[in-house]
Amino acid sequence: MNSIKQPEWNHFDKSESLKEFGKWLHNEARRIFEKDKTHTQIIFMFDAEEGLISVNQVPPNTSNDQIINGVRQAITENDIYGVVSVAEAWTYFPKGKRDHTVVQLLHNEMGVADLNEDDRTEALLVRMESRDGEHITWMDQIIRDGVDTRLGSSALLPKEKCINFKCWFDN
Repeated sequence: MNSIKQPEWNHFDKSESLKEFGKWLHNEARRIFEKDKTHTQIIFMFDAEEGLISVNQVPPNTSNDQIINGVRQAITENDIYGVVSVAEAWTYFPKGKRDHTVVQLLHNEMGVADLNEDDRTEALLVRMESRDGEHITWMDQIIRDGVDTRLGSSALLPKEKCINFKCWFDN
């Protein structure tokens, strides 16, 4: 998979520009994962006029609450328009319409990390959000077969399909 040129930012159509950056960053994350067999957690921040203004690698052992609070503080202090994050994470794929595990996850009775190994899936997540309410998550299943690590199936998820994601721009 070859790297393609970074998109140009168009402040007259910032919503579409952010989506294009999200697509590009998803492709770059896939390329890097396929090469390195892992991906560090990175947060990209965008200004409405200038586009990409900040690239931040998240240090190991940083809690999810610390990340959320830090990004929300940066959004407020710097008038951030959009955020794209890249990370490896555990996720859960519902097994049907009345999946009890989904209910437990929604009510914070348990987290995905608490599930049995067979019930959770490791994934590469690229999440794009904007001040305008845009939200897209690219999710690529990570498959680890002994010595082989690769990306499996991909999904494009709207906000309503993401269980218990704390959004950057929500209060």
